[in-house]
Amino acid sequence: MTQEELETMANKIAEVAPDQLPVFLNNPEAFDYNVLEGYSDFTNKYKSVADFVGDKNAIKAQIWNNLNGKFPSEARFQSLQEQYPWLNKKELKEWFDKTNEYRKFYKEEAEKEAGRKRRASEIAGTYTDLINPEEAEERNWSLFKNILTSDYEKQRYINEPETALFGYDAPKLGEAPETRTAAIGDLAAGSTAAVADFIPPLWWAGPTIRAGRDVGYKLTGSKYAKDGGDILKGIGADYGINLAAKFLPNLRKGERIATTAADPTVAKTLATVDAEKVYKNSIDAVKSALERGEPVDIIKTVETLPEGEVKTRLMKYAQSGKTLQSQKLEEEIARLELSLDPTIQSVDELMSKFGIGSSLGENAAEFAKNKTIYNMDNLSRMQKLQYGASRVANILNRGNPGQIMMQEVPNLYGRGVGKVRYTEYTPEEQQSTINRIISSYSLLWNKDKEPPEAKNNPLIKAAWEKWREE
Repeated sequence: MTQEELETMANKIAEVAPDQLPVFLNNPEAFDYNVLEGYSDFTNKYKSVADFVGDKNAIKAQIWNNLNGKFPSEARFQSLQEQYPWLNKKELKEWFDKTNEYRKFYKEEAEKEAGRKRRASEIAGTYTDLINPEEAEERNWSLFKNILTSDYEKQRYINEPETALFGYDAPKLGEAPETRTAAIGDLAAGSTAAVADFIPPLWWAGPTIRAGRDVGYKLTGSKYAKDGGDILKGIGADYGINLAAKFLPNLRKGERIATTAADPTVAKTLATVDAEKVYKNSIDAVKSALERGEPVDIIKTVETLPEGEVKTRLMKYAQSGKTLQSQKLEEEIARLELSLDPTIQSVDELMSKFGIGSSLGENAAEFAKNKTIYNMDNLSRMQKLQYGASRVANILNRGNPGQIMMQEVPNLYGRGVGKVRYTEYTPEEQQSTINRIISSYSLLWNKDKEPPEAKNNPLIKAAWEKWREE
């Protein structure tokens, strides 16, 4: 702000809000002009803060908004020019045209993003529409479609449905604007790899085909290519799943692989359900020993329990070389059983919120909390399918059937072999788009204030930041 501008603004503030003048003079650049809205002298004389400070773009925006984007008639323009003598008809027309074009551009970008989010929910099977529930059901992907499609095809459908083979928004056969070569090749590779996973001796074939596909996307410069590091990690993970399915010779194979491969929420739910089972079985085992009444048998039962909350709390009253405290043991078992009661868990959670402390013990309270979060009711449809498949895999974990299950279960929801990243623009294209946005729309911006559209549009934000620095 020049000295002349400073003096002019100080005089204007002194006219409408004298007590704000010292605040302004103390730090003119940080002064909040909105405080003037609290003074009747200001509101009687000025229509807005923009009018007061002479922010030409803000005034133009106000005119545009008042007229709903329609350029003013000749009579209206004359009236406006009387209020704002600096208004130029040609410049205002250009500003209106650019603003309308800018809003259209922003609206189209917002619609694109909304479409991406909707299609992502369709793939997850979570899309809902209260007005058209039948259409929503048709949009949501089936288990078969999820098995058949790769992460590449899913990203292709999310971002460019016109190039995808599968999905409600994908073109019907024969109606695509151009041949969907990439999608067809991807389907062929994915299907061949999935079939190979059904053949135990060819445990290496599926990962090899998928690795070739990943490398192919990278070498051809596809906008869906993974990072080189992700590809290497993914190849190792893919071979690792099938290698473990083939050669890991123990009864816990299914649980280990299925849990490792599953969605984190599914894995936590599996673990929580299993923990509850161990919890209950441990209590039942000790209660049975107490009924038999043999001290040595009771102590041995407690000592051989699986590690966990139950064993930790009962070992205090039943250890080799120490006197068996049957009464204390029974009381502790009663408390442990109470910790499984949903009503008690709810009360305990409420006590914890008010800082009263847990009545169940720290580990049991954590277990009770996990039960409310990680349970079947909170899983999405796709997560429930993963959960069921993992449970079946744990049962069929011997020999060829187990190997096939272990190799096919990860195909339900992707192998976790690196993230497919969609790149709409190459670095050169992105820079060109940013320059185009600056050239077309920067006359609408203020270097001191980020345009509101930048909040949800990274390209507009990048363009404004570059323009501000120039």
